Amino acid sequence: MEKPDFNNPYFDRLVGISSESERQEEELAAINTIEELGGKKIEEFEIEKTPRDIELLKFAEDSVRAVLQKYGRKKEIQVPLNNIHVLVAGGTKKSFDGSIDGAHFSLSGSVVVDRFLSDIKFTTTAFHELMHLLSYKALQLSVGEKKKMKRLFRIVSG
Repeated sequence: MEKPDFNNPYFDRLVGISSESERQEEELAAINTIEELGGKKIEEFEIEKTPRDIELLKFAEDSVRAVLQKYGRKKEIQVPLNNIHVLVAGGTKKSFDGSIDGAHFSLSGSVVVDRFLSDIKFTTTAFHELMHLLSYKALQLSVGEKKKMKRLFRIVSG
C-alpha cells in the first residue's frame, strides 16, 4: 500500500506498509539512517572540502536540479553538504573495490566523489552522482525469508 501524500525530504515513496503507525515508524527509521550514516566520514580517503570544492558541488547540485525540473521533477530531495564526501583521487576505487570515480548511496542519501586536479572532471562526476541521488526514489519495506525481519531498501530510482 502506498501513501499518496508522502512528504519526506529524502525520498519520494515508501511502499509495502500496511498501517499508518508502521509507515511513520519506518519513515523515521529511514530518515535516521540517512542523517546518521550519510554524513559519516569515510576514513583514510575523505578530505576536507575547500571553499572551491563547495562552490563546484553547489554548481553541480543546482545544475542537476535545473535539469530535473526541466523534465517535470517537482520534489527537491535534500542532500546535506556532510552527505557529499570528497575523497582523494582514486579513493572511491580503493574504498569500494571498483573502477569508479564516484558513487551514490540511496539508503544513506550520500554521494562520494574523487577530487581530481581537474575542476571539470570533479564537477561532472559530482553532477553524475547527484543526478542519481536526486532523481525519483522509492523505498520498499520487505520481509526477509530467513529471519522474518523487516528491511528497508531502494526499489526504484530514476
